[in-house]
Amino acid sequence: MRSIVDIHVCRLFLFMLLLIGFIGCKRTAPYVPTGDPHLIEDANPVVLLDKDLMKIVAVDRTGAQRTKDGRLKVMTTLRNLKETRQHVQVQTVFKDSNHFSLGEDSAWSDVILFSNETQSYTNTSFSPDANHFTIRIRLPR
Repeated sequence: MRSIVDIHVCRLFLFMLLLIGFIGCKRTAPYVPTGDPHLIEDANPVVLLDKDLMKIVAVDRTGAQRTKDGRLKVMTTLRNLKETRQHVQVQTVFKDSNHFSLGEDSAWSDVILFSNETQSYTNTSFSPDANHFTIRIRLPR
């Protein structure tokens, strides 16, 4: 009698091991990404990383020029759309001619905009290899 119980327990144990092995080792095909968020940054020189910023900050002008030593200097104007003081953070990503980051991302800069104030933001690349840029604006973290 005991051997029949042992056989059923062993079968159940083996079945559970096989089931766990089958579920844990299931092979799947590689996943394809559903979208590329960097395409937005490639198509626009300034991006807002938080939806709420659309009601807080306006970007009036954006441009770039070369310095005497060939580096890319970018600039934009930020305008506070509110009657209250606003705090945002701004970063520049410098890119090569193929829109790949050069790894020269600037540190996040804090910008304080008082009631209806307009401020200029500028940044310059470290090397002359920069041909494109993206200025990112976000709420403080």
